[in-house]
Amino acid sequence: MSRLHAVVKRLRELGCTIDVRPTKGPGDATVLARAGVAEGFDVIVAAGGDGTINEVANAIPEGGPPLGVIPLGTANILAWEIGLGRRTERVARTIAEGKARPIVVGRIGNRKFLLMVGIGFDGAVVASLSPILKRCLGKGAYVLAGLVQMARYRWPTLSVRVDGLTYACAMAIVAKSHYYAGKFVLAPDAGPEEPLFRVCLFRGGGVWNLLRYGIALLCGCLHRLSDVSILPAHEVRVDVLPTVPVQTDGESLGATPARVTIAEEKLALLWPTGR
Repeated sequence: MSRLHAVVKRLRELGCTIDVRPTKGPGDATVLARAGVAEGFDVIVAAGGDGTINEVANAIPEGGPPLGVIPLGTANILAWEIGLGRRTERVARTIAEGKARPIVVGRIGNRKFLLMVGIGFDGAVVASLSPILKRCLGKGAYVLAGLVQMARYRWPTLSVRVDGLTYACAMAIVAKSHYYAGKFVLAPDAGPEEPLFRVCLFRGGGVWNLLRYGIALLCGCLHRLSDVSILPAHEVRVDVLPTVPVQTDGESLGATPARVTIAEEKLALLWPTGR
């Protein structure tokens, strides 16, 4: 039995009425969730990865029903961030009995995001991902795309304005989550309920520095490197030139220029009891 079917079965055992609506392509989750909000559902549940959760979150207005999560995707950073994990019983009980808590989300253009915005190499990797390989290889697809981009990416110097101050770097990640690429700590002070971003600026470009950053991320000490700055911020701007790819919550979002802000509205999220 798949995790989705197992969670749905357990929710029905707990007395919940469930309406499962499958998606067929990008953007469907937003359309279906918006319909669920209009129909007056008590909870809107996103079953999938962080990209699907992002789509559903963008359909829920402030004051709307809370967002529940059934983690089915590749990394499921949000699930780890709130201590949800993947166990069927814990996921089902969080949806049926968890407490809705408001979280602070970011905004880039007209989209909300829950986890991060990647600008530069990070965005290039996500933009080059093949959906078929992602389904077949999972995290391996990211590794493969990263290796390809290591050979192709040109590493332009970026001009990033953080709350009005300008910094030069090779790559930037605007973090709303302290995890990245799974359970690896990127920005220790970031979190869903924090009122600020943590802007991670990587000053070194090229393959050697990228490998060094990757090893430090795996070891949990990325934030200690001398050429990595992590700054609190309300607003981040990256100008037009040079144009570089942008990703948000693991999905490609075009290219710079980009303006990233803390959203005025909050999102109600179901957290597991005891968190």
